[in-house]
Amino acid sequence: MYEVNGKIRWELRDSDSNVLQSGTHDIQVDALSAKWLDKMVFDNLDPETQHLHFYLEADGNVLSEGSVLFTVAKYHNFQNPHLS
Repeated sequence: MYEVNGKIRWELRDSDSNVLQSGTHDIQVDALSAKWLDKMVFDNLDPETQHLHFYLEADGNVLSEGSVLFTVAKYHNFQNPHLS
């Protein structure tokens, strides 16, 4: 295992995945550990239609990524995927 020096990139997105806000944080994480970032506040956030996408990038490679909803999934206004 090894120490990771990289960037956390985040994007606040709407239900069509359009980027509304974005930013980066430089980060250094020791091997086999976790690190908390400072709390972020989003003014005018609509928790039923917006979500946060984030990823950890180091040496030009994405090491980890994910997304988070700001409300319980059953209350989030997902787009209709038109599957049938």
